[in-house]
Amino acid sequence: MIKQFNIAEDTITTQITVTNGYFDGGVGTLAGSNFSTSSLSATQKSYYYNLQYNSKDHFSVTYGHILGSGSAEESTNVEGTTQAIYKQFFNFTEPSAENLRDGAGWSMIDGTNGANALSSSIPGNPGYITSGSDFGIHMNGLAQDLTVTDATDNASKIRVAIQRGSGITIRSEEQQYVYDYFCRAKASEYNLSQNLTFWSGSTYEIRHSDMVTNPQTFISEVGLYDEQNSLLAVGRLSSPINKNFSSEAIVKVRLTY
Repeated sequence: MIKQFNIAEDTITTQITVTNGYFDGGVGTLAGSNFSTSSLSATQKSYYYNLQYNSKDHFSVTYGHILGSGSAEESTNVEGTTQAIYKQFFNFTEPSAENLRDGAGWSMIDGTNGANALSSSIPGNPGYITSGSDFGIHMNGLAQDLTVTDATDNASKIRVAIQRGSGITIRSEEQQYVYDYFCRAKASEYNLSQNLTFWSGSTYEIRHSDMVTNPQTFISEVGLYDEQNSLLAVGRLSSPINKNFSSEAIVKVRLTY
């Protein structure tokens, strides 16, 4: 027996936000000391560094600049590594590249204010961004890198800032819809079965005489159909529900996607 839903009374739609930790095992926050650097060639390190957790690459860090600032070498004949990185991200962000081109993009805080600091990460804004004199004492977020003594190798500075910092949080966020369908079996419904064991003979009489006036069925599955009566989903109950003319049943089916 297929019964039509009353959309207003039998269905509820809810939108939820689901977050999951990005790191291995679903972890969302890790201390900087949990990260290690994967083995890369010197050429690769001039462009990016990979950070690992549980011996698995989790993300890479890099640095780009519209004019090549922070590159080990930049001239009319040599394109700086940071300029190449900038152009690559420019391509990724089209048609929203104005965020990079117009100077409204990312800024990086690394807690230093000398030659060790990151070169300007906002095109057109020279100088450095600091986070206060007590930043290195409390080691909050990103920690400064005092191992580099020039204005290059910014990707390494970001890498060390993460590894020496107190922690980093990365979580994914997904909007999901939850559809609840209330399948209602009223007292007069679903008391007979299409199962051949329920019937007897060519005239399909109820097999057991004691069920003629009081038939008993057991609901074990619920199927959802579309408007063309095509089966879309099947839900199996943890235990069958006894149904007869003196009882009613409601089965809630939840679909999330």
